[in-house]
Amino acid sequence: MSEEIKKRLAAAKAARSALKAKAAEVDDDKALAEELEAEERALKEEQALEKLVEQYGAKKLAKVDTDLGAVILLRSAPAAFNRLQEQDFKVENVRQMVTPCVKYPTIPEFEEMLREQPGILFGCANAIAHLAGVRKDGLSGK
Repeated sequence: MSEEIKKRLAAAKAARSALKAKAAEVDDDKALAEELEAEERALKEEQALEKLVEQYGAKKLAKVDTDLGAVILLRSAPAAFNRLQEQDFKVENVRQMVTPCVKYPTIPEFEEMLREQPGILFGCANAIAHLAGVRKDGLSGK
């Protein structure tokens, strides 16, 4: 009986080892795919930024990095920024100011990002405020 138990134990260990090896291989493939996706996204973002800098100049652009990729914004028109300052601070009003400033990704891609992580909108709004001249240290009152 002891030999039978040893064989069963060895078979169970071998089966578990095979499962672990297969899981590790899947994890490696997944990690490589994620790394590839991140590199391709970063390249696309850098190419878009380079093109936009040539078109508008670096001082008129802001890049907001998010977990879902970068958002590149063009400084808002002064009238649009001032209009937001005169309105109630509501999400829809912020969206109306930010969306026309989005130069990368496309607006549908940006909207998808907002569905996934709505806080991105306010990161973009802060970047636009910075482009408009709002400085954190200027608000200290000193």
